[in-house]
Amino acid sequence: MKRTRSNSAELIKRISMMPEIKLPGLEAYFKPEEMPEIDYSPIGRHRLLQAFRGKYGESYRNKRGVMNIIKDFDRKRDTMVKILKVRE
Repeated sequence: MKRTRSNSAELIKRISMMPEIKLPGLEAYFKPEEMPEIDYSPIGRHRLLQAFRGKYGESYRNKRGVMNIIKDFDRKRDTMVKILKVRE
């Protein structure tokens, strides 16, 4: 399907209506003012990775527990995408 402006707007609208992602353990890595704004979009994952990279540098994946949080985010996002596909 060709991506048009109306299709993109509809996708953004659906993503913005999704519930917020709760990642248990994320507050152990960031103060409340440093907490990244994450959602189910690819931008949300990018924000999460950039927040870790900004705080811990390029070797953020070696920090204990960070990969578990990233994998948890990916599992929740994949589940939400499957739910949205079933709804359509």
